[in-house]
Amino acid sequence: MSRLRPLHITTTLSRIKVNKVLIDGTATISLLPERMLMKMGKHLDDLVPTNIAVTDFNGASTPVKGLITLTVKVGSSERNTVFVVVPSKESYNTLLGRDWIHGVGVIPSIVHQSMLLWSKDGKPEVINTDLNLYVEQLHVDFRMYNPKLKPLNVDMTLNSYNCEGCYLSSEGLSVKLCYLELGFAPTGWDCLS
Repeated sequence: MSRLRPLHITTTLSRIKVNKVLIDGTATISLLPERMLMKMGKHLDDLVPTNIAVTDFNGASTPVKGLITLTVKVGSSERNTVFVVVPSKESYNTLLGRDWIHGVGVIPSIVHQSMLLWSKDGKPEVINTDLNLYVEQLHVDFRMYNPKLKPLNVDMTLNSYNCEGCYLSSEGLSVKLCYLELGFAPTGWDCLS
């Protein structure tokens, strides 16, 4: 398993539990996609107007809808944070940038897939990332390419003849798989050439 994955946590924004919160130390500001604004019970009328534009990951400039302040609770830390609301369809529900990271004093670690913050009484608190997100995304991405796929029943061996048109369910991923000895080079989706 690759440990160099983005940090995604589950947190509380204004008393609403939100998963897929991306912690990004390279982002200057904190972002909230417009679709999440509606899920938070807020409307475009609640936004403070602004004339700034945000540069996305592709380098394109995107106008923003406005600014909103929400309370972010991670572990024992609770802080009001200004979010820039953007009309995007990103894979994350919220992005917490350097303004939040430095304001709370959290130390994110991509290698350890966790964050370290200090509670009000001065004790360290470890916040682990949500690793279940990657399994869920694997299934969604895999099924998007071929809607005719069906679940693969795993019985400890993975036969290359019955795998075409199948995907592994979450139960299948928890089983340790072993390939049958075929005596010849595999074909189909197993082929490396």
